[in-house]
Amino acid sequence: MAMSEVRWTGTGKERLNSEEVIICIDLLKLRKAKIGSRKNKQFDVSKLKDPGIREEFNITLRNHYSKLQDETAITIDQFHQFIKDAAAEVIGYKKYAKSEWLSKDTWTTIEERKQLKKKLLDAKSPILKERAAVLYRKKDREVKTSARKDRRHYTEQLAKDAQEAAERKDMKTVYQIRKKLRGDHGPNQDLPVKAEDGSAITEELAKLESWREHLENILNRPDSPILPDIDEAETDPEIETGCITVNERIIQDIWDKEDIPDDWKKGVIIKLPKKGDLGDCINWRGITLLYLTSKVFSQTILQRITAAVDDILRQEQAGFRKWKSCVDHIFSYDRYWNSRSKSL
Repeated sequence: MAMSEVRWTGTGKERLNSEEVIICIDLLKLRKAKIGSRKNKQFDVSKLKDPGIREEFNITLRNHYSKLQDETAITIDQFHQFIKDAAAEVIGYKKYAKSEWLSKDTWTTIEERKQLKKKLLDAKSPILKERAAVLYRKKDREVKTSARKDRRHYTEQLAKDAQEAAERKDMKTVYQIRKKLRGDHGPNQDLPVKAEDGSAITEELAKLESWREHLENILNRPDSPILPDIDEAETDPEIETGCITVNERIIQDIWDKEDIPDDWKKGVIIKLPKKGDLGDCINWRGITLLYLTSKVFSQTILQRITAAVDDILRQEQAGFRKWKSCVDHIFSYDRYWNSRSKSL
């Protein structure tokens, strides 16, 4: 099951005046493409916002359920696989945008070069292979020439936009253009880690061990010695426990057996930068990405508890309640004292 993707941007912003803009643009270069392994494909879940696509996904998922002889015997692994199969059929995977600075003509030339490359690889005889190689090299030069032309035009246009933004004192746009050219997408995560004695740790295994110790100290804190004294409720709220759909039956089975799937016990910790020296682990905040179906389980329990508890809570309780907010109480309190002060 795909997990959510966490992104962030840098925190510092530099102020540039109109005279500095041209100097900075001349010094900047377009960022190079990162070389590395391709990320796992992710489903385009944004399509589920369309009611028609969402209904089609639900129908496809029910069709997969109908293949089972006994829907009550479905396992969590089968449940995951059915969701993946239905998502692949209906919503598909995310399509990543092409480089915005390449023109349509350049992309057409790139596609032609790709076809020539295929002919070169498929050629059997040396003569055909040599002819295909000549055509491929010619087309490759055309692609590189066209790409350099597009890059110059793209950079000149951004420099013009930055100059106009600086003249009207729109420094936010200037910073965004600078960031786009430089490729600044946030602090570098591959920084040396400071040890307790202040020395820098550069080895990968040593850095991972340092991060593990730091996160264990933060996340595995001892229990408080002082426990809250909470009286037991006189009556238990009436919480709905029935199940209708296959999803609810799976959740009910986990609740009754009190056996959590192994995948739900795992999490991926993502680091988010804070202010200060990023070589110090204390200046990073960790968040944990959990398995998606475990969130469905938690949300189902929360919704059923909320429906039963909401009628018991007093009207003055505004926090953590639907359609209510502590901000409303603060606003009412402020208006009340302002009116009292004016009357006095």
